[in-house]
Amino acid sequence: LSSRKGVNIPGISINLPALSDKDVNDINFGIKNEVDYIAVSFVRRPEEITALRKLIKDEGASTLILAKIEHMDAVNNFDKILEVSDGILVARGDLGVQVPFEEIPIIQSRLIAKCNKAGKPVITATHMLNSMTDYPRPTRAEVSDVANSVLNGTDAVMLSAESAKGKYPVESVAVMDKICRATEKTLESNIEKMISGKTVPEIIARAVAQSAEVVGAKAIITFTITGNTAQTISKFRTKVPIFAMTVSDKIIRATSLSWGVYSFRMREYSSTDTMIKDGLSILKEKGALAKGDLIVITSGVPLGKAGMTNLAEIRRVE
Repeated sequence: LSSRKGVNIPGISINLPALSDKDVNDINFGIKNEVDYIAVSFVRRPEEITALRKLIKDEGASTLILAKIEHMDAVNNFDKILEVSDGILVARGDLGVQVPFEEIPIIQSRLIAKCNKAGKPVITATHMLNSMTDYPRPTRAEVSDVANSVLNGTDAVMLSAESAKGKYPVESVAVMDKICRATEKTLESNIEKMISGKTVPEIIARAVAQSAEVVGAKAIITFTITGNTAQTISKFRTKVPIFAMTVSDKIIRATSLSWGVYSFRMREYSSTDTMIKDGLSILKEKGALAKGDLIVITSGVPLGKAGMTNLAEIRRVE
C-alpha cells in the first residue's frame, strides 16, 4: 500500500457517494478549462452519471461524459449506464480484478457490441501494449489483443502506462496505429446486421451509409450541430470516410472518438445550398475531395436545429 493508490475489493459492492468533494472540485476545474469529456471511474449505477450530468448542467456547461467500466456492478447495470452516458471506456485492468480473467474478452466483446448498436463511442483500454513500457517491441499476444479490440468494433484504443511513464511512448503510439490500420482493412461494414432505430435521423443515417457503399462514394458529408448524425452513421462501420462539417470546435474534438469520422470547421449559414457549396469548397481546399468525386450528403431542414437530419443527396463534386 502507498499514498494515492486505489483499493479494489472484488465481489464487494461498497456504498460510497458518487461524487466526493475532491471530485466536484476536479469537475469544476475541467468545466472552467473547457475539457471535452469527463471520465467517471468505477461507475456502478446510472444514477452516478445522472448526478454528474446535473452538476455539469448547473454550471451552465454541456461537457460530455464517459463511463469507465471497471466494476462488476457496472457490467450488470451496463444497459442503463450506456443509456445515460455519452460514451464508454472499457477499462480491462481494474475490471480484470473484479471478474475471472477468462471472462474479460467475452465481456469486452459484449460491451463493445452494445455501444455499436447504440451509436455511442467506445474506448478499449489498459494493458494493450504493456510490455512496451520497458521494451521497444510488443509481444505477439499484445498485437493480437489490439487487433481483436478493433475486430470487436471499438471506436478507439487507449494507451496507459506505455505513454504515461514508459520508455517508448512515441513508439507505442506508432505500433498501435500500425496494428489498427492493418486490422481495419479486413473489416466488413455493419450495415446489414446493424438494426437502425425508428427515428427519421437514424433511418437517414442507415440509408446514407448503405447508399455510399452501393454507389462507391468517395465520402459521406454530414452537416451537424451536435455530432450525433456523424456518430450514428459511424455505427454502420462503412468503409467510406465520414466528413462531419460543424460550426463548433468542441464538436470537432468530441467526434474524433467515433470510428471513421473526420470533422471540419465552418461558419453558420441560413441557406442549405450555400452551406453545402461552401462545405464542399472547404473539403476541396483541404485535399479531402476533388472535382468529379461522387459523394453522399446529409443535413437537416430547417437549418440550425439539432436532431433534424432529414435530407440525403447523392451528387458529384463540381
